[in-house]
Amino acid sequence: MSRNASAVRGLEPYYLVAEHDWDDMASLQRDFASLAGQATGKDVENLDALFPGIHSMILELEALCVSVGESPLEQVDPWVSDRLL
Repeated sequence: MSRNASAVRGLEPYYLVAEHDWDDMASLQRDFASLAGQATGKDVENLDALFPGIHSMILELEALCVSVGESPLEQVDPWVSDRLL
């Protein structure tokens, strides 16, 4: 959970940002289909009724193949590769 998000361009920044991570899309879909996942979806609907403008996004990360110096790094997490270059 994060507060004080800063807008780079456009509209006002978000009030709260929550980021969740699953191992793969199948795991995310399984969890959203569970009773707890369905209850969470209803909770978001209730929050949106009270505070209109809730945004939800699903992002799928891709592994990158990068090289540093003369040795290639195999399938590096994008977060790691950004810091190595």
